[in-house]
Amino acid sequence: MNSIINILGFSIGIAACLFLFLFVKYEFSFDKFFPNHNRIYRVVSTTKTNRGVSSSAFVYYPVAPDMKSEIPGIDAYCRVTMENPAKVYSGNALYSINNLRFADDNFFPFFHFKLLTGNPTTVLNNADKIVLSEHTAKQLFGNSNPIGKTLKYNHKLLTVNGIAANPPRNTHLTFDAIISLKYIGQSDDYKGWDGGWTMLSYLELSKGTSPQQIEKAFPDFLQKKINDKWNRSGWSYSASLQNIENVHLSDGSIQYDCSSNRSKSSIYIIGSITLLILLLAIVNYIILYTAQRLAKKKDLGLLKIFGAEKYALIFQTFIEVLILTATASLVGIILLQVFLPFLNTYLQTTVSMQESVLSIIVFLLIIISLLSLVVSFFSSRKVIKTKSIEALKDTTMAAVSGKMRNRLLVSFQFAVVILLLVSVFVVARQNSFLLNHELGFDKDNVLSVYSDDEFMNNELDGFKQDLLQLASVRAASLSSQTVGNGLTANGYKLEGEQQRTIINALYTDADFFKCFDVHIIRGRNFRGNKSLDKNAVLVNQQLVKRAGWKNPIGKEIDRDGKLNVIGVVNNFNFKPLTSNIQPLIIMANPSWDGWGYQVVNIRFQTADIQSLVHQIKKLWKNRFPETPFQISFLDDALASNYQSYQAQQKIIGFFSLLAMFIALIGLFGLTVFTTRQRTKEIGIRKVNGAKVSEVMTLLNMGFIKWVGIAFAIAAPVAWFAMNKWLENFAYRTSLSWWIFALAGILALVIALLTVSWQSWKAATKNPVEALRYE
Repeated sequence: MNSIINILGFSIGIAACLFLFLFVKYEFSFDKFFPNHNRIYRVVSTTKTNRGVSSSAFVYYPVAPDMKSEIPGIDAYCRVTMENPAKVYSGNALYSINNLRFADDNFFPFFHFKLLTGNPTTVLNNADKIVLSEHTAKQLFGNSNPIGKTLKYNHKLLTVNGIAANPPRNTHLTFDAIISLKYIGQSDDYKGWDGGWTMLSYLELSKGTSPQQIEKAFPDFLQKKINDKWNRSGWSYSASLQNIENVHLSDGSIQYDCSSNRSKSSIYIIGSITLLILLLAIVNYIILYTAQRLAKKKDLGLLKIFGAEKYALIFQTFIEVLILTATASLVGIILLQVFLPFLNTYLQTTVSMQESVLSIIVFLLIIISLLSLVVSFFSSRKVIKTKSIEALKDTTMAAVSGKMRNRLLVSFQFAVVILLLVSVFVVARQNSFLLNHELGFDKDNVLSVYSDDEFMNNELDGFKQDLLQLASVRAASLSSQTVGNGLTANGYKLEGEQQRTIINALYTDADFFKCFDVHIIRGRNFRGNKSLDKNAVLVNQQLVKRAGWKNPIGKEIDRDGKLNVIGVVNNFNFKPLTSNIQPLIIMANPSWDGWGYQVVNIRFQTADIQSLVHQIKKLWKNRFPETPFQISFLDDALASNYQSYQAQQKIIGFFSLLAMFIALIGLFGLTVFTTRQRTKEIGIRKVNGAKVSEVMTLLNMGFIKWVGIAFAIAAPVAWFAMNKWLENFAYRTSLSWWIFALAGILALVIALLTVSWQSWKAATKNPVEALRYE
């Protein structure tokens, strides 16, 4: 029975550790498959003004080519835009591409992404060329050959010039389609050192050149390019290099970065849980096997009397442990293989055992070997030292040193349990905080219908008027992007400043403020006639603060002409809550920057949402019969910003529960160990009149004390770890005292429930049985 419990507990621990090991290994494998990954570096910029410091992974358009031409030690560069969804026409059919990028024409030879069709050096050599991933090509053209066929994007025809293999999952440069950067380069607008175009820029360093050598040249280089002008306004622009394999796991120091990145601290938390589960499994194994081994103390004594050498007994123990450990590991692999599809679905992961067979074998060999040595040492040390005659006496588990070791092991187990409980509570509370935090606008009861770039704005205006005729629609507004998911940013020159500043922009209409309950606190709204306000803008309070304007109304902002500030709105979170509120410019004339309205926002009030959606769809199809109807709830769209954090919560919560289950198995075994050790003491106490409740209190008080020690150890560690994790968020919950108290109380309740059954059995046992052989 003990062997079955031991194998079960350890196999669950192995399965959990192996899953988390493969998950962490996958997260740390990002971008390491590039042949020259150790020589590819991303340029990261830092902008310092008299109002603060900001860092970004997106740098100005000419940064990389100018560095290549003027700084020795750089072999090549490649620029790539951030990923964006797009719509393209193949004939009359409209298709959605989830991940479209623009890139330099050397994208494929630079990164060595595999091309199935096309020449890597020429596949992006013209502005009208596009490369599709294998998956996208299948989606758009089925089984026919797509090479040479045309797609219409943003009113322009593009020729399919290559098919790329689907990029590996473990890269931050995933793509469904790549368009030549020369498409953007057809216009010189906003491509200077203080222009609006920014992008991810990568440098391949020469062999033998360190990033520090390149970085030493940056101050003089940037002084000449931009800082001579910027320094006059008290600003400065600096740059550093980041190896490509360090991009995916973010430490939070880069404020504007790829949205697909994960928090390094969250991965460290998951990695720590992996180690804790492994330690719990090992501790349990030691406890249960030692108890089992000491129960056979008389057998070992007989073997010693008949001449067995102590090294032979140690070797026998090692082989026995090795077989048990290997069996438990095999069961663990089977358990993981069976439950892996469920775990990947539930935890939103992509863990695969087939891709890491060698790593799994090495991992298990190390665990099996080390555990066999450790367990055989602990379980044999006391028995081997015992004299043969003493081993035949009924003194099982009487060593005082064993008591202290067991107490330490229990304290460790419950310190781990409390630490994990605190982690689960804090992560869940932070996620709830992100989902329910006041954003400065009303996100509830808003539907968003997504249009296509092909539509003219007056067409959407007509659809908006149709919507306002519906009884359930309270307001409708057009906007360039979904509010709350982040907005485009352009270069603007604010009145009173000499240099352009990258500022977020939202293109909308006069009904935006009613639709989202955003308040105009100074000035006026846009007028209904857009021609009257074609160069009018509203700004948020943060922009007014940054510009230092005492009276913002009437101030001018320059971008291809003068824009006049007509009002100020309250600050609201137009980006996910991982970022602070930034300056914002709101325009009612998207054509000023070549934009169009792409989202129709609908505020509604009805309980029959299904009927409303059906009505909206009917209106949409009446006006745009060839265009797919795409609709979503705004609160759902905003919640999707935090999917990675919710997935991490599931991972941490699920494996914390597993860790607690493993700890309970060990605690149960230790309870059996302790009650057996004190069987005769309990019998004597009962003969002398002790009540069942008194005996149970005697046995349980020891565990309560150990939980108290565990709490004293775990609480400060948990506070430090969770405090560091929360530093990744611009908006975060507080570490309330009750979280730690609740974790401690739960650990205590779990301990008492686990040990009380064994305590009750020991307390109600007939004392005659315990003292029969005395």
